Amino acid sequence: MNKLYLILFFIVAISGCNKFNQATSTTTCSDSDGIKTAKSLITDEIIKELSEIKGQDGSTLFDQSEIRATIAQIDIAFDSIRTSKTDPNSTKVFCTASVKATIPLLIIEKANRGFQIAETRRNIDDSANEYGLRGTANGFERDLDYNLQPTDDRQQIYTQITNGEPIINFLGEVVAAVLFVPMLESKEAEDANAASIVGAQNAANQLQLEQQKSEELQLSLTSAQEENTIAKNALYKAWASIPPSRRAELIDSQNEWEERIKIDCQSEVIQQVKGDISLIPLFELQCETIKIKDRTLELGSIQPQASE
Repeated sequence: MNKLYLILFFIVAISGCNKFNQATSTTTCSDSDGIKTAKSLITDEIIKELSEIKGQDGSTLFDQSEIRATIAQIDIAFDSIRTSKTDPNSTKVFCTASVKATIPLLIIEKANRGFQIAETRRNIDDSANEYGLRGTANGFERDLDYNLQPTDDRQQIYTQITNGEPIINFLGEVVAAVLFVPMLESKEAEDANAASIVGAQNAANQLQLEQQKSEELQLSLTSAQEENTIAKNALYKAWASIPPSRRAELIDSQNEWEERIKIDCQSEVIQQVKGDISLIPLFELQCETIKIKDRTLELGSIQPQASE
């Protein structure tokens, strides 16, 4: 689970009832019991819908008590209540009110965090704009249509909301985003921990490879050094086998060869090595050994003068 999916509650109408205030002879849009029932309809619908969301493993994603606790922190008020329609032949009244949701700053910050982690929206304002809610100094509001009607025995009042989807969807998204935060942060922590473990393992593997490479290089250097020493000894023997008078004639060319071998091998090795400078000593030794062997063959082919 790494995405906060947009929650859309498609509701034609929701209704409920409460005890009717018999102190009044007629029903008004400002009836306190009716308004109380309308608020409960909004919160109950959010709780119902969020409680039914399942995770990838089929288990309930949100705990109902956590949903209730989060909604309880949001104040829902019915302001600018007005009567939109009455029927002289019915006790039902049709009403419109500006429903304002005052959301604490902490809830807004958590919701924004949830939206950002889930990468579904930039912030809570985006959600409000999506559902047509207006931003106020300390909350969001939108007009809501509802109707009230007392039962015939005037013991209860029946409340019905006819266009609650935008407000319910908005508040549902906010609550879901808040509740998603610990889940998403836990997932992020798990991913970071897994990445850290993989990184540490990769680093350990890399270190092991480097150590293995260093050991192999050292073995190669040791072997190359031994071969170089053997080649030099063979060269010295070949040089010593040449009669003194002939060596005197060759001493200048031999000195020149000894000076040139280092320079030539350094130049050749630079062209061979591709970024791994640790191989330079090995390649130089191998290059010198090859040239020493070639020089040994040259010296071995030199014949003494006839007078000698």
